[in-house]
Amino acid sequence: MWIVLSAWKFPPRTAELIDGLYVRIYARLRNSNSVEPRHFCAKELERAMAAWFEIVGGVAATCTTLCWLPQSLKIIREKRTDGISLVTQSVFTLGTALWATYGLLLNNRPVLLANVVTLVFALVILILKLRYP
Repeated sequence: MWIVLSAWKFPPRTAELIDGLYVRIYARLRNSNSVEPRHFCAKELERAMAAWFEIVGGVAATCTTLCWLPQSLKIIREKRTDGISLVTQSVFTLGTALWATYGLLLNNRPVLLANVVTLVFALVILILKLRYP
């Protein structure tokens, strides 16, 4: 028997472990030492977990977006792009543009914003690659 949890299917033991983890996280968020299931409110836990998911997603988007800034600055400063593949950078830039479009179509602002900023950095690197082969 499988238990459906958050649209994913887990074996019963895994689902129990996940439920226990959720209860402990919820108790920690509520500054409570009690992790008894009777103190557990699914809607409040769902909101708390959604907030954590947004935080994790925001940190991930920030990291993957800002990682291109040093590369862009290095190319601008040195005017050399010999270590960057034109094909790889072109495909990455296209993929980033498609991710931004996806965020726009879904009206998902975090996806859209992160990919628009990444697209700017990717385009700068691609243009500089074409200018300084």
